[in-house]
Amino acid sequence: MDGRYVLAVLVWINVLSNTAQAEELFRGPDCQRQMRAFLAMPTELSLSFLEEGVNAEKCWQAISSANKDLDRLDRLTERGNIVGAQYLAQHLKQLDGGNLEDSLIALGMFAKRHPEDFLSLSKDGTISDRELVDSLTMLPSDLTDNLKGQAREMRVRRERIAKVGRSDLQEKKGVALKGIDDHLAELISHL
Repeated sequence: MDGRYVLAVLVWINVLSNTAQAEELFRGPDCQRQMRAFLAMPTELSLSFLEEGVNAEKCWQAISSANKDLDRLDRLTERGNIVGAQYLAQHLKQLDGGNLEDSLIALGMFAKRHPEDFLSLSKDGTISDRELVDSLTMLPSDLTDNLKGQAREMRVRRERIAKVGRSDLQEKKGVALKGIDDHLAELISHL
């Protein structure tokens, strides 16, 4: 097991037992420390320290300018970490090129695990309808040359989104399903 991971877990056990120690550990101008803490253990608490005050934008710039840190945030999101997905979605509009594409793919994988939370990101305006659809229709590179695999993945995503029953998410669910159906029809036309 990676020593940094063990250290992070030990720190968080201590942090969770003492909020005063958490504030001492994570408050202040040190974005690197706050960023490392968040990426090691993305929770509401670590996010609050990362986003507070005048350093919030500086801290995002530190994450987005370091590919390995942005990759870690993408991986957290892909694996279903809700706080990581929220933070990534909040800053999606500040990304471009390959970083934007990777983050959209990560959010699409998050959507498969947590469709309600994903649709809520669009309902509350964190992501646009376009970003919602792009996230759901952009697929990992390992499916690039596999049209049947892409179609299978689209069907799985469609099924997960279709199961969302919350009445307040029905409009965004409709947008998502239309985007998936349009993309799926395009894929099927090439099979």
